[in-house]
Amino acid sequence: MAAFVAADSGGDRAAALPRHANLGGMDIIERMFLMEQEIPTIIVTDFDYFPAGGQDASETEIISLGDLNSRASSLLGDYHLGTVRYGSSTWRDEFAFIISR
Repeated sequence: MAAFVAADSGGDRAAALPRHANLGGMDIIERMFLMEQEIPTIIVTDFDYFPAGGQDASETEIISLGDLNSRASSLLGDYHLGTVRYGSSTWRDEFAFIISR
């Protein structure tokens, strides 16, 4: 099983605020798909939204955590076990539920 983590070192207070990150984890997921090396995968992130695509700010699309979850599922299918927003009040329960399935 793989768990991809995108985290900021801003501490517990920062984890509770809306955050954004690059889609670096999606690069790995896309590579897994293209190489036909899919394995059970959980995405764990403390970011809420992600800039995607475009060479400059005018071309950048902002996608939500739900969109990221959908993109990962479309590439990995049943190998994508879920996405957890680290720092949310329920992240521990969500993560435990995903790994218990």
